[in-house]
Amino acid sequence: MKKFKTISEHNKIASVPGTLKVLSTYDDRMQDVELWFLNEKKTRNKGTYRNMERHLPMFAGIPILAAYVDGELGRDSGHNFTEVKAENGDTYASFLQKGAEHIYGYIPSVDDLRIDVRDGTEWLVARGKIWKWYARELIEKLKKQGLDGQQVSVETLIEKMSSDEDGDEVYEEYIPLGVTILGDGVTEAVAGAYIRTLSVNGVEELRKNTKLYVASVYSDTQEKNKKDKGEKPTMKIKLKDLEPHFAGFKVLAVNEDNVALLSDNGVPYLSTASKNGDEIVVGAKLEANAVITFSDGDRSMELQMDAVTDALTRQCEALKADLEKEKTNREAVEKSLDTMQKQERQRRVESVKEIIQKRFEEISKSNPNVNFVGNECDGLMTEEKISEYAALEDCNGRFYGAEKAKGDVDALCMDKLLASQKTIRKMAWDIATHENEPSDKIDSAIANILK
Repeated sequence: MKKFKTISEHNKIASVPGTLKVLSTYDDRMQDVELWFLNEKKTRNKGTYRNMERHLPMFAGIPILAAYVDGELGRDSGHNFTEVKAENGDTYASFLQKGAEHIYGYIPSVDDLRIDVRDGTEWLVARGKIWKWYARELIEKLKKQGLDGQQVSVETLIEKMSSDEDGDEVYEEYIPLGVTILGDGVTEAVAGAYIRTLSVNGVEELRKNTKLYVASVYSDTQEKNKKDKGEKPTMKIKLKDLEPHFAGFKVLAVNEDNVALLSDNGVPYLSTASKNGDEIVVGAKLEANAVITFSDGDRSMELQMDAVTDALTRQCEALKADLEKEKTNREAVEKSLDTMQKQERQRRVESVKEIIQKRFEEISKSNPNVNFVGNECDGLMTEEKISEYAALEDCNGRFYGAEKAKGDVDALCMDKLLASQKTIRKMAWDIATHENEPSDKIDSAIANILK
């Protein structure tokens, strides 16, 4: 094998990122996953795959790989290996060194491959399996990713290629080698490719016993039929009565003892619930595959709920992200506004205090003969009164609290100012006489008046 992603005389190794989602399975040893990993659009690496449908069978049996470096998934590119030179001089990829990618699962057969459409683009989609015993941490991480999935990269051996009008590579013939699960910081070449877990536990039991509808109509009809036939109706449990028993889940429907649930991250579950007297007894919650039936009366077809709701779910996730962003922005604005309001209030408080003190000093200095004690304005300086002044605004929002406080200082000091300026009334004869004036007080007073 030649160097990774280089051309020999006849072939080239290329990688094409995609996405993986987790499923659950009937086999306790395996975890089912769904991979959307290849389309015929130009990749971020400027390469384009052709003849996808013709190559579909060749993807059966290829491995699903992942690399862990110091406990971290997919560090570097995720395509971790060492180039080793063999005795004959050929260079090949070795996966024996520490941190190399290793096989954790595979795509079983052609029956697990299909062409599906998402957002108007045809994708090569696979249902794969991962060994639970050997990849517990990997599966837990994929489950946490939920519908978003984890990026993957498809490695292919290019046998024949050409160039398009832009001079970019077009892969016409290729051999699939494997699918690598990428780390969080690695961008996939095929935009939107992913792997995710699926949920199918309990589906066969559900199909054998009942079809759950997201409504209570079906259950109500069954109970009515039982009554018409004279059968003893099942003790029904209302949805609202079950909600406290399934914290973190939305109770969608109840049919006899079966309960359909939806987790906070959009994964369907099945459980059971029954009444024991007044007590409600619930069973274990198992991941399930939600199936939607398309029917015209004569024909019917079942599809996984993901196929119908995936686009809507992604749209909802995008709207939730936008809502969280707007919420964060609003909180930032509210915090900024609150800070500005506190600063403005403090400025007003300081302004009112300053004008009261300054005005009182001006009055005291301009009237030195008035006996001011110094506490005349204490009643205006209380916290309650200052807050009252700070809140004063006119109809246009203009602050006038400082002006009001200044006027109140003038009013408080006015009494003392008037008292100090009051003239003491004296009779003419009370006014002292001078030596050169008549000694008779009456004559003196008259003389003073006539002056």
